[in-house]
Amino acid sequence: MTAVEGDPYKLVEDGFVAKMRAKVSELAEFDYQVASDDTVIARGADYFLVYRPGAFPTDDVDEDQDDFTWHINCDLFIRYKEYQTSWDIFKVVRWKIIKAVRSDRSLGSIAGVYKTRITSPEQPQYFALEEKAVKPNFIIQGFQVEVTQRVEFEEE
Repeated sequence: MTAVEGDPYKLVEDGFVAKMRAKVSELAEFDYQVASDDTVIARGADYFLVYRPGAFPTDDVDEDQDDFTWHINCDLFIRYKEYQTSWDIFKVVRWKIIKAVRSDRSLGSIAGVYKTRITSPEQPQYFALEEKAVKPNFIIQGFQVEVTQRVEFEEE
């Protein structure tokens, strides 16, 4: 095991974003559909994945290395068109995200990454941009990606 160079979380986040853009690309026309800026939902595409750093990592401490579990908070936005179409798109995109994270537990051979997991503490919800909207603008699902990475420390 070699030491992770640079910011370990940034490596994990970059790997996650690259994986999402690559594996969900047949549905996403533009890179901005996977973004850390939630204002992108005003740009007109049919779905978006907005991500942000989560809580401080949990760790399993050893003398020279730690196994950090990094948390990436995500919101999946599916533009609401009509009931059945919108929920069908939601199910397809959700499955593609799950497959992308679970199919390669290293997120594309990111240094030290050996485990990934998706959790969601909440149910999908309707989201309206205006308080008195007749129908929602989006179906939104919050979820968290947990990525475990072994980080070896070297003396500085």
